[in-house]
Amino acid sequence: MKKKSFVNHLYERVCGRSHSTLIGLKTYKRWQNLAIDSSCDLERVNSSALNCIDTECISGRYLLSGYNEGLITIHDLAEILYRKGGKLKTARLIANSPGLHVERSHTKSVTGVHWYPHDTGMFTSSSMDAYLFVWDTQQMRVAEKLSFSPSRHKRTSYILSHSISHSCMVAMGGSPPEISIWSIKTGTVTHVLKAHQHRVNAVEWSPVCSELLVSTGDGGKVFLWDIRQPKEYVWEFDYLNRTDSPFVKDRRAHACLAVPMLKFLACGSRFITCGVDGEISVWNALKGVKEQQVFALAKSSSDFCKQLTLTPYMNNTQIIYVPSSASIAGFDVNTGQKITSLQGHYNRVNVCQAHYNEELLYSGGIDGEMLFWKPREDIVVSAKRIPIADNVDDWSDSDIDS
Repeated sequence: MKKKSFVNHLYERVCGRSHSTLIGLKTYKRWQNLAIDSSCDLERVNSSALNCIDTECISGRYLLSGYNEGLITIHDLAEILYRKGGKLKTARLIANSPGLHVERSHTKSVTGVHWYPHDTGMFTSSSMDAYLFVWDTQQMRVAEKLSFSPSRHKRTSYILSHSISHSCMVAMGGSPPEISIWSIKTGTVTHVLKAHQHRVNAVEWSPVCSELLVSTGDGGKVFLWDIRQPKEYVWEFDYLNRTDSPFVKDRRAHACLAVPMLKFLACGSRFITCGVDGEISVWNALKGVKEQQVFALAKSSSDFCKQLTLTPYMNNTQIIYVPSSASIAGFDVNTGQKITSLQGHYNRVNVCQAHYNEELLYSGGIDGEMLFWKPREDIVVSAKRIPIADNVDDWSDSDIDS
């Protein structure tokens, strides 16, 4: 079937038909044409690498950032969202340096920050110092401190559950190769999931089923888990789709040595993985098979656990943005087509984060620089004052009245 153009959708809107498709197409084009908004100036607090960022999904106003020196910042995005530019000041600074006179934080590099899914009164952070902190944003203090094995601190990955019924559950993976499910209320481990033979690089809860989560790790392994049956995984994914064959002993989701990036789609039945070789794959979590989209390879320089992001749903598809060396590559999830490449960073990009209901993208890298991306049509270009020549009249209507 031939794909309808923008003019066709506009004609259907004029005829009184549903305009949701037209809105989705317009939103898709806006996400496809992002550019750096130079009018948004971020207040720099240090020059260490930016490792992780997260925006809360209640009002979308506050941005969490975690840095390499144990620093955590909270920025108020009101200048960007409502005033369309300006100096973006740090609303709150959390660091370990006594000279900064701020709240004590982690003593080593921050590996993850996450807002509480249902309230801006709490956020969590993890670090290579082998601690996971639960922060109270009203008093800006640590409300709960979870200590895990010191051998697990290297590149620890964790994620909060999206479900209200399981909102205090944290899935954490690292080295040794196992996944621990922690209860924030009790500060204890409730489940331990074992199947990985090497380090666990990423974990992700399903956005629609509170008992399901996916894990990726070294050796190209990807598993789907149901915490109601913690002794055995649901699926072990294979890039050749040999899931049902009992004779396959070494199933691998990726041919590369490590899979550092993972993200569920909004539907909850599909998720995306990206290996250190830049190969991107879309998986069906219900059937346990790999879909047939062919993505262009995203450039990758190390097995550092980078952070990719997905836009909201638009006409039954989403755009995935993946850090690719010093740029950010954008792909259509359904077709695998590369639709954009965002150039602006001078060094390796570590993280990117899409706003949950605005066409805004935030990205950061090893130089600590955070860039803000907007649709080109929304970027305000400051007009330069043009000098008036001596032989040109500069009168106005007010001069006549006087």
